[in-house]
Amino acid sequence: MSETAHEVGTALGTAVLGSILLGFHRTGLASQAPIGLPGDVLSAAEETLAAALAFAAELPGALGQALADAAVTSFTRALAWTGGLAALILTGVAIFAAIMLHGVSAQADLVKADHWSPAATHLGEKARPPSCRPVLLRAETRSRGTCERKATPSRPLLLY
Repeated sequence: MSETAHEVGTALGTAVLGSILLGFHRTGLASQAPIGLPGDVLSAAEETLAAALAFAAELPGALGQALADAAVTSFTRALAWTGGLAALILTGVAIFAAIMLHGVSAQADLVKADHWSPAATHLGEKARPPSCRPVLLRAETRSRGTCERKATPSRPLLLY
């Protein structure tokens, strides 16, 4: 489920920010386009930076150079504004998450439900006594309360 949410979020974020970038680029290029540029060239150049540069290469002398300069400037400004907007959105989401998750502890939830640690389940070990918490030790054998485990060369020592 989390992978699907990640993929959907990535696709939506790319689509939304890409549309915003294109809107900024079109607006900037329309206001900075050189005088005397044919209308169909301007509308085609507003689609992408590559299209604008391709049309600029075909236009004569100063007109082509002015279109190229306007397109690059417009795209650079659009990219900066879109990046700033994305940073503001991300900051807002981080603040929202901090407010909503204030006081929530994943470890407290696991202790309340008395869940077995995923690492130990993966290793095929038996259930731990409820009073034991995982502790990572590098020594050969250590004990804590009623929990004792031995380290093997393939895994570190986890005490429960």
